[in-house]
Amino acid sequence: MEKHSTTLGQPEDAIAMLKADHQKVRDLFRHYETTMDPETQRQIAQHVCTALVRHAQLEETLFYPAFQAVTDDEGKLLVAEAVAAHQAVQELMDDLRDPDLEMEVFDARFLGLKDTVEAHIAAEENALFPFAAEDLAHLLVEMQALHQRLTAS
Repeated sequence: MEKHSTTLGQPEDAIAMLKADHQKVRDLFRHYETTMDPETQRQIAQHVCTALVRHAQLEETLFYPAFQAVTDDEGKLLVAEAVAAHQAVQELMDDLRDPDLEMEVFDARFLGLKDTVEAHIAAEENALFPFAAEDLAHLLVEMQALHQRLTAS
């Protein structure tokens, strides 16, 4: 079962940590949609991309390999689908890097990224995380250490 900490908002298990990252990205998406200033939107998009890269590294470096080591074929399929989603998200983020994109094109691409990320989050939270929750709660300390290194760089 997923645990949440009441001290300093720190999650108590690996799944809660990943879900907290998901919520931060959702919040950034909402902020983007409520902001009308194009420069601010581009800055928010940059924050989204940074958060997504960091989150993907956590999952791909620690979470997915640990889950694959203890799961069955169904779980391995869920991981393969999640990794493919990460690749799709990376390609969409790469499309946003062009500084000469007109705002209308940038906005359309960013909203495409949002849709893809939201579908991936739903798949993880509704299928993969419940499957992995009991086996991987112990990963929290390693994930927090990696998150700290990624944030510092």
